[in-house]
Amino acid sequence: MYRSYSYNDMPKPVAYPKKQPEASPVAQKKCDDNKSSEHILGIGNDDLILIAVVIILLMDGCKDRLLLAAIAFVLFSDIF
Repeated sequence: MYRSYSYNDMPKPVAYPKKQPEASPVAQKKCDDNKSSEHILGIGNDDLILIAVVIILLMDGCKDRLLLAAIAFVLFSDIF
């Protein structure tokens, strides 16, 4: 009813040579576009999102100073 399996009974994987994908000019252009997403003073999109979150929390009357400090730490550690 039950069959036991052993390590020696397992099939062996077949090793195929890996092909290196060629980078097309379009893919290289997309990579260059991602690098150029820096705004004024080296602030990127993710930094702008963090700033917006802090502003929304302050406008909403957030009393959690630890949360604001943690977000500010992440923001400043990314900028500097």
